[in-house]
Amino acid sequence: MEYEKEFLVEQQYLEKTCSFIKENLTREEADCSDEKDQIISARKEMWENVSFRGGFDNVVEAHQALESIQAQSARYDAAHKRIDHYRQALDCPYFARIDFTENGYESYPAEKIYIGLSNIQDEESYETYVYDWRTPIASLFYRYEPGKVEYQAPSGTIHGTVSLKRQYEIKNSTLNYFFDSDVNIMDNMLREALSHNASPQMKSIVETIQRQQDMIIRDTLNELVFVQGVAGSGKTSVALHRVAFLLYEGVTQKLYANNIVIISPNNLFGSYISNVLPELGEENIASLTFEALFSKACSTDFRLIPRSQLLEQMVCANTKKERELLHESVEFFSSETFAQILERYISYYIRRMIPYTDLYYNGKLLETREEMSAFVQKACRRAPLDGALKLLEKRLWTQIHKVRREERLKKLQNFSGTFIQHLYDKKQFGRLLSIKECTRIKHQIKKFTTLDSMELFQKLLCDRDLFFRMAKGLSLPEQMDEILSLAQQRITDPSPCLSYQDAMPLFYLHLGLFGTDLYSDIRQVVVDEAQDYYPMHFHILKKLFPSARYTIMGDYNQTIEKLEGPQFYRDTAKILDKKTSCLITLNKGFRCSYEINEFSRRFLHDCTDMESFDRHEQPPLLEQCDDRNKMAQRIVELTREYLGEGFASIGIICKSQKQANQLHALLKDQIPVHLMDINQKEIFSGVMLMPVYMAKGLEFDAAILCDVDDKNYRNDFDRQLLYVSCTRALHRLAILYTDKPSKYLKAEEIK
Repeated sequence: MEYEKEFLVEQQYLEKTCSFIKENLTREEADCSDEKDQIISARKEMWENVSFRGGFDNVVEAHQALESIQAQSARYDAAHKRIDHYRQALDCPYFARIDFTENGYESYPAEKIYIGLSNIQDEESYETYVYDWRTPIASLFYRYEPGKVEYQAPSGTIHGTVSLKRQYEIKNSTLNYFFDSDVNIMDNMLREALSHNASPQMKSIVETIQRQQDMIIRDTLNELVFVQGVAGSGKTSVALHRVAFLLYEGVTQKLYANNIVIISPNNLFGSYISNVLPELGEENIASLTFEALFSKACSTDFRLIPRSQLLEQMVCANTKKERELLHESVEFFSSETFAQILERYISYYIRRMIPYTDLYYNGKLLETREEMSAFVQKACRRAPLDGALKLLEKRLWTQIHKVRREERLKKLQNFSGTFIQHLYDKKQFGRLLSIKECTRIKHQIKKFTTLDSMELFQKLLCDRDLFFRMAKGLSLPEQMDEILSLAQQRITDPSPCLSYQDAMPLFYLHLGLFGTDLYSDIRQVVVDEAQDYYPMHFHILKKLFPSARYTIMGDYNQTIEKLEGPQFYRDTAKILDKKTSCLITLNKGFRCSYEINEFSRRFLHDCTDMESFDRHEQPPLLEQCDDRNKMAQRIVELTREYLGEGFASIGIICKSQKQANQLHALLKDQIPVHLMDINQKEIFSGVMLMPVYMAKGLEFDAAILCDVDDKNYRNDFDRQLLYVSCTRALHRLAILYTDKPSKYLKAEEIK
């Protein structure tokens, strides 16, 4: 009976809120229409009546007309944003409520704080219908149960009491139900959200943010925030909600979407997360891969082979020796050791290798090579080498001009007159000699002031004496000679393709030589799937975004081509070298059902801290097939079964792209399946077939793992691939194999 009474009260408040939104929406749409007509009229008048040619008066008039139109356009854009905001709010204005009483105001009724995606406020009466989830007071909903609470406001710490915590299910402006915290509010809403189908793109989780997640989202004290989270713990969602929070908080600090960048593992992942920020009412931010950063920062004719192709090589290595050599090579060229070698090389090149030559002009020695070297070494204390060499070039030409080229020209003309054949054209011939002399000097100077990062990189790797001189005292791989030989073959190959494992150290060398100001406006960098990056990657980020703050999300249990542990975060913190940093651990997996999570734990080396969310589904299916054709037929049956159950997304996951291509040939005529490859930039709904390294970070209603036999999955790297693959599934997981099952599967569980 009490619930029905409260339901009526809540329904009335919802109607009042929706009525206010509709009124504002109607007014804004009318104003927007008027503004549009005015802009069209103003533009027409400007083109008909304002002259863009002629004197100063016309220029001033044109400038004033353009300024007026720009101001109108800005108002129109702002009105459009408000319209979008009201339309979005009309469907579900809020999702939660807390009743809060501040200390000292106990004699007053508790303040009802309704929480939604954005503020809804009457600008005339200042009545707030809904508070934005990012406001300081809204943090009480995420962090506390009813009782004594506190939150950080601009004026300081506010203490008080929460007497009610309530959550709503509202759709199409209709209240379906609500419930209070005494029935474990957050877990129930989260369980409800996770029981639905996965969507082709990631959705916001603002209604179900957990306490630890909220602490990450609202952290403004630390310059470097690390998040170590198990699979399905919401790392990526938290990172994007953190971006939305920082944009909200950054209004006073003028932090905009173009001041933030997210580093994504591939273009497909960037497409997958592209919908979250717009859902939260914010502009999307740039999502860049290291391949894209390399292409923009390094002007090169080389075509960069993407990282996914390197991963394909690593998972498809035929022999143990080939696999170990490739792993060791990738580890070395991406290591802290090689970064030190490159730093030594740059320093050595500045001191000993620049091919200076004494410079003469007009019969005088303008500057010796020793003087040039000393000048450049001093200039390199405050500028990269390329900038120092440009300063040297300017200095030399200034000295040449001081000699007064007119005097030199006159001397050359007199000299020309001593030749009888140039007696009557000595001025023209003297000028020609002057041009040729200046061209020669220009070429002479360019020889030691022009840098080519690829040429220097090749020299380091191809000159073994030079390489080992730079590596003296450093720990090198046992197979260093073989690693160097393979690298020499790659970088001297006439093909215009550059391997990813060579591109990253070349990128670092290029930034060390040339510097860059391409990203000087970036103030916040979000790195997702960070565990797959090496020290070299973080050194590159430090050079690209020197003044930015960082949010780094990772899980060292989900690496693909290497093994990591807690030391990863300590090493990365040392590289980025920020004044304040913290590491927050998310050890509860929400994505997978309890059964799938518990099954996946077996693939971890240490799973003592991992927790499974209490949402129960069917246990994983492990099944042997007679051969590959039978396995393909079983995949067809399972896919049809899952689609029949209403599941919207099914991921068929192979170990490699090669295996995915082969399987696609067997499946394409029987089920509608999308084959995902390294060039894929868009994610689909329905059935997707892909290698495991492309599935990272994605989620599916059902996942079918193929060829999980003892040949395909037999070492520690393969074990981690199985963990990544299994934890993609929300509701159903099937594992198929032929011949002997992987040793990581328990025989008694196999059907």
